[in-house]
Amino acid sequence: AGVDLDLDRVLPEVLRTSYERAQIIATHPVATAKFFNCLIQSILKCLVLEGVLGPTKAYFGTVESQDRGSLHLHLLIWLKHEYTPAQLKENIQNQDFRDDLLKYLEDVVKEDLDLFREEANDGTSTTSDISVSIQETGPITDEVVPACLSTPNPDSGDFHRIFCKDVVRLVETSNIHKHSTTCYKYSKG
Repeated sequence: AGVDLDLDRVLPEVLRTSYERAQIIATHPVATAKFFNCLIQSILKCLVLEGVLGPTKAYFGTVESQDRGSLHLHLLIWLKHEYTPAQLKENIQNQDFRDDLLKYLEDVVKEDLDLFREEANDGTSTTSDISVSIQETGPITDEVVPACLSTPNPDSGDFHRIFCKDVVRLVETSNIHKHSTTCYKYSKG
């Protein structure tokens, strides 16, 4: 797409600033859309259709563009089950069914990192698991969004622990939002 970037060896100094990355997205919309499509197909195949939430019956999604041109997906997933709406309405009156449903939802839907922190906690810093080439870059690493760094190698003997550390780092740096007066949440429109 006119940008020389080796995706197998992404180093922080090659990633450029967030402004430059936004500029690349804006000047190469077709390549950006193709990459986004490839990413979403992988997510759908590996997570949704493989049943991370349970067997999937169908899904529907809509793609939107954010202010800087980057794409994101809103996804609605239907899980496979044999209940009609009338049966669900009847079953929800049963306490055992409600308890089982609640257990299922609490098992699948999470908004905390406790289990990941426990799995990753070995007394070392998260940066010890980043490749040496990234560590050597020093202060540049602080400027790079962790989502842009390489993912842990699944072939590593310590993959699970490194993966858990990576998840914690990604969520804490990129996925936690603090509401302010400028948030859409507080819009009176």
